[in-house]
Amino acid sequence: MTNSITAPGTQPVSALVWDVYCKVIDNYGDVGVCWRLARNLVQRGQHVRLFIDNADALAWMADLNDLAHPQLAVHDWHDALDTCGDVVIEAFGANLPESTELALANAAAAGRMLNWLNLEYLSAEPTSKDNHGLSSPVSQGPAGGLMKQFFYPGFVRGTGGILRDDDTYHQAMTPQTLRWPPKSMALFSYESPSLGLLINQATEMGMNIQTAAGRTTAHVQQLADQDDIGVGNIGMLPHCTQQQFDTWLAEQDFLVVRGEDSLTRAIWAGKPFLWHVYPQEDGAHRIKLNAFLDWLDAPTDMRNAFKTLNGTRSLREDTLMFPSDKVRWQAWTQCVRAARSKLLAQNDLVTRLILHVQKTAG
Repeated sequence: MTNSITAPGTQPVSALVWDVYCKVIDNYGDVGVCWRLARNLVQRGQHVRLFIDNADALAWMADLNDLAHPQLAVHDWHDALDTCGDVVIEAFGANLPESTELALANAAAAGRMLNWLNLEYLSAEPTSKDNHGLSSPVSQGPAGGLMKQFFYPGFVRGTGGILRDDDTYHQAMTPQTLRWPPKSMALFSYESPSLGLLINQATEMGMNIQTAAGRTTAHVQQLADQDDIGVGNIGMLPHCTQQQFDTWLAEQDFLVVRGEDSLTRAIWAGKPFLWHVYPQEDGAHRIKLNAFLDWLDAPTDMRNAFKTLNGTRSLREDTLMFPSDKVRWQAWTQCVRAARSKLLAQNDLVTRLILHVQKTAG
């Protein structure tokens, strides 16, 4: 392998083989992050093998050119390979197959320099910085006795950063004009009692709404069947590639996004948005949401809309679910773009991965 990659402030790093292990839980979020990570690594000249237990979503999420790339291969989760990559990424606590742990143990016994990383979920909570880079010994199984490290994505220095490719960087650095009044809204959320209020307020503003295929569209249809909303201004975006989804978000004036991957895309787009955090029974999403809003330094009406969408604030008919006048629109936009500027001044997640691997090898 003769390719090399250069992270800012580093010496060139020879191309490595990166094994990314992904278990799909639901909602395409896990596969979305892992697929974007794989694409970003390949764009830096790396070789990636993505091991996934359910690749159905890649049938529409993955661009055919990416799938055909000679440095990117998709494998079934249970594919047994004799050797592991130079870097093994266990995404979101997915327990590695026994065969992979055995390959890791054999590689370590042979004296190979390895990086075994547990990629965690993105969060603005202080624990992301506190726990980033910590090592943990494996206590049992074929890889017992080896060490793996925790890699925590985050919004501040000292964490693992967030995903960003070169095209995104250049687009984010391009000056944007403020569009008022807004004409379009992208809707990609989980089910929420506040969606009817949001849709009706957007409709009163004369906005066209497009829902993303899947749970969002099904929930909006349910609201329409109950006569809670009208549907004359609502369309649907069918399943599409990740690149097409990014373009769709960037073209809309107001964004409602869910999960981790589309949150980062909303920030890079620099548009006013709402984020629907993945709801958890133990209420952990409340803490995650508040930490993000604190980092975002969101104005009060923006914070209230976020909390109403996420069910952490009582639904009230007088709640403004999006900025309904030019002054508020400017405030929300400036808030998002200030946050984006902070992130643009930092290294992205893949660069930080490269730096970590280089430091380990050095």
